[in-house]
Amino acid sequence: MVVVLATTISILYLNHFMLILFAGGNMTQTYSDTQGLPVKFHYDEKRKETIVVLLEDISYSYLSTTYTIPEGFDSDGASIPQLAWRLVGHPFDMRYLLQAVFHDWLYRFQPLSRKVSDKVLYTDTKGRLCWFRRLCIYIALRAFGWIAWNNHKKALRRQQENS
Repeated sequence: MVVVLATTISILYLNHFMLILFAGGNMTQTYSDTQGLPVKFHYDEKRKETIVVLLEDISYSYLSTTYTIPEGFDSDGASIPQLAWRLVGHPFDMRYLLQAVFHDWLYRFQPLSRKVSDKVLYTDTKGRLCWFRRLCIYIALRAFGWIAWNNHKKALRRQQENS
């Protein structure tokens, strides 16, 4: 009884997209969230994780620059370890999915510095997340984001060498 109650509460808390993570296989779901973000959720067999794929180009403005994230860009949402979902939130939480996708794009293509990219996510989630969750995400990015940043930097370098 306790397990059933805890499971029900977990599913309600994490929202219905958590079910996609456990479905695996070829499950795909298309959804346009309250931010107007046209996305498709898909379980990627190669990466062994659920990803979100943009169904059309989106524009994102930061300061005086507008960036275009192309259709087909894929993201793992907010890269939050599953153990921290209760504390920080679900990776595909619609309150900040657009900001998480933009942050992933910034990390992958690196038009800004890592520090500025992390600050963009922190500042642009204001009003969407409480200060505590925003701070937890920011601290985790500053502490561990260098791993993804460096991997993407190497991939960019290899791509430039092959061009």
